[in-house]
Amino acid sequence: MFVAKNLLEAVATIIDYALWAYMWAFILRAVLSWVSPDPYNPIVRGLYAVTEPVLSRLRRKLPLFAGSIDFAPVVAVLVIIFLQRFVVRIRLNAPPVEGKANDALVRFLAKAVGVPRSRVTLITGEKGRSKIVRVAGVTREELMAALGL
Repeated sequence: MFVAKNLLEAVATIIDYALWAYMWAFILRAVLSWVSPDPYNPIVRGLYAVTEPVLSRLRRKLPLFAGSIDFAPVVAVLVIIFLQRFVVRIRLNAPPVEGKANDALVRFLAKAVGVPRSRVTLITGEKGRSKIVRVAGVTREELMAALGL
């Protein structure tokens, strides 16, 4: 359980960093579009090679032009921010005051899995950000499927 949790956290962190790097590639490409970069520059060619597959797909699916302004990079950055906020991270709204965040986590997991709150137990991490939780009567596969992981 401990190894799987750490592996999942490591994969989520790597995905988060990769999404940040990709977002900055789109931003850099948008900034470079305001000037006339040398199309034979290896950095410019690499940047276009990394971003063009996503941008061309967005342009084919959605009309993202207003006059001569291309909004495809903006939409790509918004999609990346959505992925970072809603796919990579689970955020709790409760502040970590007097166990409110722990209670919010237990309520969230119980509702997501469809079990009573009494079957969700916080094993470790009452005062930290990293937590280990046990859900009684639910297999690991059922828990992962209920959480969409």
